[in-house]
Amino acid sequence: MTQFVTCSEGRFAYLSWGEEGAPIVFCLHGFPDTPHSFSDFATKLSSLGYRVIAPWLRGYAPSTLDGPITTEQLVKDIKSLIDAISPNKKVFIVAHDWGAALTYLTLSQYPQLFLRAVTASVPHPTVFFKSIVTKPSQFKKSWYILFFQLGPLADYFVSRNNFSLIEKLWRTWSPGYALSASQWNIIKECLSQSMPKPVMYYRAMFWPPLPALKQLRAANKVHTPLLYVHGVEDGCINLESRRGQENYFMAAHQEVLLEGVGHFVALEAPDRLAQEAHRWFQG
Repeated sequence: MTQFVTCSEGRFAYLSWGEEGAPIVFCLHGFPDTPHSFSDFATKLSSLGYRVIAPWLRGYAPSTLDGPITTEQLVKDIKSLIDAISPNKKVFIVAHDWGAALTYLTLSQYPQLFLRAVTASVPHPTVFFKSIVTKPSQFKKSWYILFFQLGPLADYFVSRNNFSLIEKLWRTWSPGYALSASQWNIIKECLSQSMPKPVMYYRAMFWPPLPALKQLRAANKVHTPLLYVHGVEDGCINLESRRGQENYFMAAHQEVLLEGVGHFVALEAPDRLAQEAHRWFQG
């Protein structure tokens, strides 16, 4: 059941699993996704003794659609949500795709909020941006990032033909996993109520330029113990794009590669991801 919390940065919707009072794990989704993709993963993790909270991020209905959509604001949102739901205890965090990108920024700025972190599918933003520039294969896979900078034109093509472009991206990114009709309905309903805000995340990577650059530089020292998980069959982010990110992690750091798994790790391998997260959280 969808629940709501009003915090200092706005009104956010979230899903939850597990018992009140259990250690809290925040789960942050990416694009084009919703908290429902964490359902099987969260069910397994809650059975291991955690309370899982998965919010819709700003710009994804039914959470607030108000702007601005900037990395600075999105980091404030995460802090505000944690302060509202777990005001007196540190939390764990599991984050995928855009959720992962924002987690690196949040860990750097507010390390006092977190015990341990798991990020999936998107490596540290500094090494990822370097890989786009230096590796032609990653540049080719990241064409959509440049396309999404085209404002209303990009917004039109994303929504066109019942989000056929999104279906194409999903098939490319997770070639071994087919969403059911009901799963597609959830994603497309969210996007139809939210556009163009989800696409504006990609414009926030570069605009406004000075705050975006400041955010990126601030993320260059992550002091929270962090586990990075990447699917070997990921059609969105090359495995090589993660290389060198250990230079930005100042605390304990491990990597896990999942064979036979594409970009959407929590959907494709929920039990494996839950077991790895539990192992990491136990220290």
